[in-house]
Amino acid sequence: MNRWIRILLYAAALSALIWYGHAYNPAITLPMCLAQPQRYDGSVIEIGTEVTVREILPDGFTIHQMGRVIPVQGPTVGLREGDFVVLSAVFHAPDRLQLKDIYVARGRRRKIVVSIFPVIVVLYVLIRTYRFDVRRFIIVER
Repeated sequence: MNRWIRILLYAAALSALIWYGHAYNPAITLPMCLAQPQRYDGSVIEIGTEVTVREILPDGFTIHQMGRVIPVQGPTVGLREGDFVVLSAVFHAPDRLQLKDIYVARGRRRKIVVSIFPVIVVLYVLIRTYRFDVRRFIIVER
């Protein structure tokens, strides 16, 4: 029974942290700007979650993030289509960004593929060493 109390306390603490982050997070995201463009016009936003360069234009480029394609005005030196980027930009209503700073994550796909191998090795070792006892709801050594 003591274990269940600890599990409930951990779950309550995690829920409280999630609620606090949602209620008091000062970060402005791209979906928030696109949902209420007039409210966030002129706001500086940081965009870095799965952002790729979709197309290079004469006055900037377009980015693709979570199904949305957004035009960005700014320099395109060193950018290629398909590059993963992290950028800081000023949002202008209704759906345009003015570039402030950009970081190009070269070789990101390769890093993702290479990082899968250690995970597979660790999982294999854990599965060979331990098993899950369903009746007692614990992990035990083989």
